[in-house]
Amino acid sequence: MLTSPDSSLDGQLQLSAAVARLLDPATSTSQRQQAVRGQLALDMRDQLLLWFCICRQDDVALCGQAEAALRASTAMALKPLLQDSHLPPELFDFVLRVRADDLGTVILLRSNPVVPVSSWQRLFGHCSYEVLSFFFDSICPFKLRPQELQAVLHNTQATEAMRQQARERLSASGVQPQETGGTAAAGTASAALLEDEAVFTAEEAEDEALAISSKQQLAQELGIGEKIKMAMTGDKEWRTILLRDSNKQVSTAVLQNPRITEGEILLLTQNRSASDELIRPILLNREWLKNYAIRHALVQHPRTPLPQALRFLATLNDKDIRVLAKSRGISSVLVNACRRMLAAKTQR
Repeated sequence: MLTSPDSSLDGQLQLSAAVARLLDPATSTSQRQQAVRGQLALDMRDQLLLWFCICRQDDVALCGQAEAALRASTAMALKPLLQDSHLPPELFDFVLRVRADDLGTVILLRSNPVVPVSSWQRLFGHCSYEVLSFFFDSICPFKLRPQELQAVLHNTQATEAMRQQARERLSASGVQPQETGGTAAAGTASAALLEDEAVFTAEEAEDEALAISSKQQLAQELGIGEKIKMAMTGDKEWRTILLRDSNKQVSTAVLQNPRITEGEILLLTQNRSASDELIRPILLNREWLKNYAIRHALVQHPRTPLPQALRFLATLNDKDIRVLAKSRGISSVLVNACRRMLAAKTQR
């Protein structure tokens, strides 16, 4: 066994001769790609260590392939490694970041004491509704730490019931819940939702930028069918990239992704250059239209048909109507409608 050349690891990572050889700069790119894709005869330990080490190097495209391969693995195949407390915390942090929405992986890692608390804090701030549901179920054997409960308050996938449970558990622990406006009044709903979407540390922002850069390169190699499939199943980075795809079939497929958040829909409706093809499905989705901030953005969007914009206008609060009554960025029909609404309320 050889030690990892990466001195930033807290401990020395034991690598097999096969993995060390693949990481050697003299190894061809094509052979590395084969190894990353699982096409060489590596056992699961070596495969995981290879993915991890590849993503600590400077090859962004190869890192993207490694993450995709890890994401496509099964929790059962990874189980012996996820339960091994002798592996370095950085490795588990890597796995938890890449497989954050896989409940089986999360459960296995939760029992491993080596996983850093900071990794769990990041997870609970950004994981899926499915993962949150498990941890907020009354029969869940795991308890959330205060910093994890604080993170849940910023997770856009958390329901109000989950948020309330988090607040109650924090208060019971003598900790003051810290929120950025997740329960703000209607007039500030847009800012609150966007704040929830933007709770990143500098390190996480760098990780996300790296992931997007890697996936942008991969997207250029995908066919239309593959892009559509990825749009409907991919994570936030893939959704961000494919929403901008020039092919309308690809960009609209993102809206069919069950993991898309209301925060992402809000950002889309606030983009005045968003096409009819992207705005139309939002107008037909009753769940999204229950969100005040989304309706407020749609009123101002140039692709929203006037009849629907007028209907949404009637649901806005007085403060927002006063602002819109002075706006030069919306149709004069809407401006006049706002003024009539305000005049009618004044006469009452």
